[in-house]
Amino acid sequence: MNDKIINEDLLLKAIGSEINVKSEDFEFLFPTYSKSIKVELYCPRCKEKRIFKCSDVTTAGYYLSKSVNEALIVHNNELLIYDFSCEYNHSFKVSFETLGKGNLVKFGQYPSSMYFSKEINDNIIKELDESEKEYYLLSIKSKENNLNIASVVYLRRVFESLIEKAKNKSKTDFTGMKTKDIIKQLVKENLLNEMLKSTGYNVLYSLLSDGVHNLSEEECNEQFKLLKSAIEIILEDEIYKKQLEKRKIRIGSLLSNKNSEKEKN
Repeated sequence: MNDKIINEDLLLKAIGSEINVKSEDFEFLFPTYSKSIKVELYCPRCKEKRIFKCSDVTTAGYYLSKSVNEALIVHNNELLIYDFSCEYNHSFKVSFETLGKGNLVKFGQYPSSMYFSKEINDNIIKELDESEKEYYLLSIKSKENNLNIASVVYLRRVFESLIEKAKNKSKTDFTGMKTKDIIKQLVKENLLNEMLKSTGYNVLYSLLSDGVHNLSEEECNEQFKLLKSAIEIILEDEIYKKQLEKRKIRIGSLLSNKNSEKEKN
């Protein structure tokens, strides 16, 4: 297993990342070597680290040229698409293009590297709309890339969207109201989790805003875990409410059926 080229770090790199490969290692990237390419990576389906094996690699065109006593050099831009799968057949694809003289650029991956993080809460992901999901995943990805201010910016966008959804469920006219007063009213109407109370929500909003405007990278790094956990609590409350409502409907239906049977008898 050659971990100098394809490894966890490489597969988690952002699209557009350029990679330099030593001339003596370059040949390893091509089809005759594909079956020996393995990497340990967090599997978003298994929810733990797995060994992913390269089951296939696709190339296009003539990619290698070798002269006597010269290192392997790529003369043309070539496409490399790798298929990886873990032992439970959870797969992903990653694509590179050669740039010549041992350089690669990563230009594609599916699923996105954002999903290959153990920090993702899959139950919560299901509660998010498409834009919220993207912000949530970008926040985690930014944090893992040490872009701490960006990670807080994306969390704030998730939070603002959740507040907006709660406002849309309310019959209150919020025109001209400050955010802290809006939050207080939403908690009062039981449209936001009472556990955090209005004070907790307002502190959360203040910290998220500070992260956008005032805090340093280091300070955002220190605050991230708390901010992420607070937002996940809001979402977990939504999940609980929906599950409880489904149970009420189901039990009500069962009791109604029992009553109908009783009346027939």
